Amino acid sequence: MAGSIQAVVTRLQLDLRGTTVITECATGIYACTPIIALLAGAEKVIAFGKDSKFGSFEDARADLLKLADILSLNQKTLQITNDPTKLEKSFEEASIVTNSGHLRPLNLDKVSKMKSGCVIPLMYESWEFRSKDVSLDACKEYNIPVAGTDERHPDIGVFEYLGPVVAQALLEAGLEVVGNNILLISDNDFGPYVKKTLVGMGAKVLNQKNFSNCAIDAIVFSHTPSIAGGHLDLMSLNLPNKSPVCCQLWGDVDRSYFETQWLPEQEPEPGHMGLILSSLGVEPIVRLQSGGLKVGQILFNARKEGSSVEEALSLVEKEKYGMRVH
Repeated sequence: MAGSIQAVVTRLQLDLRGTTVITECATGIYACTPIIALLAGAEKVIAFGKDSKFGSFEDARADLLKLADILSLNQKTLQITNDPTKLEKSFEEASIVTNSGHLRPLNLDKVSKMKSGCVIPLMYESWEFRSKDVSLDACKEYNIPVAGTDERHPDIGVFEYLGPVVAQALLEAGLEVVGNNILLISDNDFGPYVKKTLVGMGAKVLNQKNFSNCAIDAIVFSHTPSIAGGHLDLMSLNLPNKSPVCCQLWGDVDRSYFETQWLPEQEPEPGHMGLILSSLGVEPIVRLQSGGLKVGQILFNARKEGSSVEEALSLVEKEKYGMRVH
């Protein structure tokens, strides 16, 4: 992870000097986010954590400090806390606040405490936006720009991992992929990346318009959920209710309709991905988190130089690292 962080920070020319970054203190690979900010020169990094299903706050704190030690970073500029009151006070000095799990929701109460010039990078693409994560009305009221990450930027390249994470799940479920008929349900930009990998592995990939009269070995759901603005009606597609495997990468699915082996076994929360890229290793997560901080860098520097919120959002789109939320 340390080597991956160093490489991505260099490739993105990530420079957070003079900033105070607020992000989460999380376990495992997600411990990378505060460390990326420190390595990029942030003046102060405040990492807020709490106990979760992924691990305790103390576990997350230990992961974070170990990574900082490996990279010989100045830990005096790193503040780790699980105190909500301290978090609330820290918003007053924040330059960049990431839309990370432990900080959500970034609601009116939190946004109202942010200083002028603060920015919020979403740590995913704008079209994946969930309104419960960030109050856009509050951000507009307090002139806080919010922008998503362009995960397809060549220096970030997170979308390239979507196909492999689906293939990994199918292989672990006992499918060969090679020679399988796989029905891919998608209405968004995930679809072509998933299809590219599966076809490259020798699968026949069908879509919602051409699967009739075919024996289906697996159904892969990769459509936009309603909470993120999706409108695909699965019941109108007359999908087969029996399939050896159904893989829920993303999107709303009434699981009770299908007799199948589900991937993942536990149904994901509404709007959340069912398969996580961290199952492939550290690289996709380090790329994703670094890309989000790059968006924060561009937005903050633009605001610091006197640009309006609109001008800052236009700049991040011009530089092709991010995109505004519509």
